[in-house]
Amino acid sequence: MFDLMCLATYVQCSNINPTQNNTTALIFEIMFRITNIALAIALMSASTSAFAPSTYGVSRGVASNTNVVAASTPVFNTNSMQLFMSEDAAVPSKIVRKADSNVEITLVASGAATQAAYDKACAEVSKTMSIPGFRKGAKIPSAIIENAMAAKGGKNALKTQTIQTVLNQLLEPAMKEEHNLEPIGQPSLVTSADEMAETFKPGDPLEMVVSCDVWPDIAWMKVEGQDKPYFGLKAAYSRKNFNQPRFEQAMKDLAERYAVTAPAPEGKALAMGDSCIVDMKGFMAAEDGTSKAEPLPDAASGDDVEIVLGDGRYMEGLVDGLVGAEVGQTKTVYVSFPVGLRDKTLAGKKAVFDVTVKEANTRTVPEIDDELAEQIRPGLDAKGLKDEVSVLQWNLLSYYVTSKWCHSMISM
Repeated sequence: MFDLMCLATYVQCSNINPTQNNTTALIFEIMFRITNIALAIALMSASTSAFAPSTYGVSRGVASNTNVVAASTPVFNTNSMQLFMSEDAAVPSKIVRKADSNVEITLVASGAATQAAYDKACAEVSKTMSIPGFRKGAKIPSAIIENAMAAKGGKNALKTQTIQTVLNQLLEPAMKEEHNLEPIGQPSLVTSADEMAETFKPGDPLEMVVSCDVWPDIAWMKVEGQDKPYFGLKAAYSRKNFNQPRFEQAMKDLAERYAVTAPAPEGKALAMGDSCIVDMKGFMAAEDGTSKAEPLPDAASGDDVEIVLGDGRYMEGLVDGLVGAEVGQTKTVYVSFPVGLRDKTLAGKKAVFDVTVKEANTRTVPEIDDELAEQIRPGLDAKGLKDEVSVLQWNLLSYYVTSKWCHSMISM
């Protein structure tokens, strides 16, 4: 604006006819100079405020990929030329050490991080969700997505997924970089993501408490005149009973990996123990549990998928729905996704699959004998194989009492 005023005034002054009234020329000359002075003052004011200390700025959220800008540096929005108040600095995690080498870590995700994770979850879901009035893949308002998912039994699914996302982003850096911890087993939320989702609001800071077992810190008692005080120490621990059913299942699973397949006779119906190659097209189940709703994501469907007909291998209902099917036949199979599925948009939900059987095979599972052991590793026999699996199981059992054994020798 100032530039235009200067330009207009300058043009007017330059076009004055010398024969015109000198007073008019003088007025234009004064206007030109005043305009320039006003412009200079404005620019000086802007530049001095730009370099003055300020509490405004933009900070890097946990889930953001933007760079950190110091709090004392103002950041201008090029569209509106407004300053934006910065987020609070990232809150360091807190650790509380519990008994038996357990720790609880309190993590705090910023409002910017929770909003970014929520927006990402909405964008991913909208790619596969079909809602009247919106084309597939279009950006759908979060409120509409939540209402649509709630109508299908997925209340708070987006919020639960958001919580899991920010947890995954914060947990590993907190454990390894802030506290130098080596976890034993899988860390878990003290309050589950489903419970937190009931009160969680995207865009608000989120506090999460994670419980995890870690390797114990051992401080040996000092013994005068002895450089290695742990020499001669004795300790005792109780060992869990050997789990024979688990051992037998482990041996069975091992043999299953070496099963031999052969094309099934023509016209043979699939039975438990057989395998097949199928094309699968999945749909969410409608409210009646049997009608088809919107298609499932591509990851939940597929072509040329191998399925082994056995218990506990796949979604509940899939194997049972294929028993009795023949090559060339398409069967409608009704399944339930596991409640603990990582994808919370599908966890615990019912679905309908159209499954076309393209190939059927019989499977022969070998006996646990010297021949199988030799196949697993040259020079190994059946007895050695069983002994190694037994030792492995004992080691896994002992793994969970190691920390208690160590604590018996720690100086309190």
